[in-house]
Amino acid sequence: MKPNRIFLIRHGESEGNVDETVFAHTLDHKVSLTNKGFIQARKCGKKLHNLVSQHSTAFHVSPFLRADQTYREISKAWKHALDVSFDPLIREREWSGWLYDSCGKRIGDDKWHSFYFRFSNGGESPADVYQRISTFFIELFRDNEDGDVVIVGHGTMLNIMITKLLKLHPEVFEKMRNFRNCEIVELRNEGSKYDLYGHFIQDRFHTRYHKRK
Repeated sequence: MKPNRIFLIRHGESEGNVDETVFAHTLDHKVSLTNKGFIQARKCGKKLHNLVSQHSTAFHVSPFLRADQTYREISKAWKHALDVSFDPLIREREWSGWLYDSCGKRIGDDKWHSFYFRFSNGGESPADVYQRISTFFIELFRDNEDGDVVIVGHGTMLNIMITKLLKLHPEVFEKMRNFRNCEIVELRNEGSKYDLYGHFIQDRFHTRYHKRK
């Protein structure tokens, strides 16, 4: 059974968000939040606490450190233990490291948001991420009961989730802006598919896209 509502949340500001060179000496899954990121996550928890069901909410969290830290700060808004699982299927896109040309320009900078682009030195394309996200939703819809679901993850992965749940053309994904740190996006089960709802920020798409009335 599909959950009534799904809340998508990107992790708080991370060290990699303010300084890309951190990835030269720190594995992606070990990149931590900044002090600002911890504060963002705590504020996000207070806001989320007022939005979700207090007794039937399940959390699904990327096991990457910055997402884990974000969830733990969010959870402080609750006085009781939460139903949470840490799922590698919703980890961030695997970049396999950026390549740079002789002038210091990042190779692929103009292509990386293409749905089908994969770096020549490995990693995943958004289409690859779409496949594992599809597996995640098969399992979620099979195991979930009525209630709310909160997913704490990463920008590219969350945009791909929107693409999947709203049944959008891949070209729409390519026009999406990235999630802001600790931004909350709500999707509601409308029967045949999910749709954006409520406090959704209308500038998520560079092209015009509006929720159904």
